[in-house]
Amino acid sequence: RRPLRADFLAATLAPLAASPASAQALHAVLLLRRRLPPLHSCSRTRIARSRARGQRPTDVRATMPLPGAEAEDTRRQTEIARLFAEFAPKFPGAPEISAEELARDVRNNDRLVVVDVRTKAEQDVSVIRGAVRKDEFEASKAEFKDHKVVAYCTIGYRSGQYVETLRTQGFRAFNLKGSILSWTHVGGELQC
Repeated sequence: RRPLRADFLAATLAPLAASPASAQALHAVLLLRRRLPPLHSCSRTRIARSRARGQRPTDVRATMPLPGAEAEDTRRQTEIARLFAEFAPKFPGAPEISAEELARDVRNNDRLVVVDVRTKAEQDVSVIRGAVRKDEFEASKAEFKDHKVVAYCTIGYRSGQYVETLRTQGFRAFNLKGSILSWTHVGGELQC
């Protein structure tokens, strides 16, 4: 798995933002989301024991609560909502679906297709589990005419544009509010 590079993120986010300040804020949200606490010696010991038994070690850092993590998570969610609210009025023809609603629809196995409209470089980092790339969807979109289509990008700008286009073509399409950033905050699964 490749680490996210600051210059890549800045170049990716700059066209999405209405202002340079918004791009910087979004960049900070993405970088903060990827931080993990240091790996403690007890965790290293547990990982070594797992490897010795031939088991795949798990990194317990992902499940360890950080001091003040709840407040930090709330701050991040507020920032994501603010950034999305900045873009949403530009796409009045793109109805929204929340990450919680999408998670429920995925659990219920509703007739649903999730479309990632980000660039290949962004998709190489991670995608929502089960999502299809925009080019794959476009190649076979006739078979999804009776499905609920949920598009996402990083924060909701590009997916808002795409949803408006799909709705003019007769699709029941929705923009994931806060896109992949909101998805991660509700515990949605990602694949690398």
